Amino acid sequence: MKIILIGMPGSGKTTIATEFAQQSGYAFFDTDLIIEEQLKQQTGDVLLNHGELFFRQAECHALKSIPDISDSIVASGGGIIVHPDSFQYIKDNFDLILYLDTSLEVLVERLDSDNKIRPLLNKSSLDELMEKRLSMYEDLSHASIKTDRKMKSEIVNELLRLVRRDLADE
Repeated sequence: MKIILIGMPGSGKTTIATEFAQQSGYAFFDTDLIIEEQLKQQTGDVLLNHGELFFRQAECHALKSIPDISDSIVASGGGIIVHPDSFQYIKDNFDLILYLDTSLEVLVERLDSDNKIRPLLNKSSLDELMEKRLSMYEDLSHASIKTDRKMKSEIVNELLRLVRRDLADE
């Protein structure tokens, strides 16, 4: 089963995908890491130096460069869904699209303790971004998991249950 995690920056996509891959033996891919490897720059620097349009195109290219491995999980960038080609590619190529649903309050807490460069985010813009993206996350996803105040292990266990249920339905 090919899985992709979508959600706002700070929702835990990389953390959950990494842990899931370790527990399940699935291959793990992260679009941000692929961009950094391909462009030899941190994602925040790519955004600052080249702009959002260039970054979204690089993100789409990174997504399409992921090997077609049946048992794999992808941690996507928070805004990957805003690029129409990326949105369609995700819709057409993944068996399970999971939205990590995290409240604005929790996102702010997590991002405040994060040292990553995030040029598109400040506290005032986070609410606006969430408002713009929420319907896209919901429209694209097959399922969602609320992550607020849950331990990493709880979220991974919910994902494992979803995968087992979907595999049993096939």
